[in-house]
Amino acid sequence: MKMIAMLLALLIIGLLYYQQLAKQPVLSEQTEAALEATQGTGPKVPTRPDELATFDKEMNALMQEEAEKRAKALKEAEGQ
Repeated sequence: MKMIAMLLALLIIGLLYYQQLAKQPVLSEQTEAALEATQGTGPKVPTRPDELATFDKEMNALMQEEAEKRAKALKEAEGQ
């Protein structure tokens, strides 16, 4: 009888564990907005050594553009 109770308890625990693992994580609205804003931006990461120079130039250009955007937004925020 103890063995049946133990197996039943183990079955219930296993079922609950399986259901918990099967759930997909729910992303918050802020997380989804951040993912949409950042996806697709930035240069493609190089896979060959000869692409590294191009990647470096593209990355520097992207960083300069972002710095200019932030500086402009900061000036606008200070002006208000």
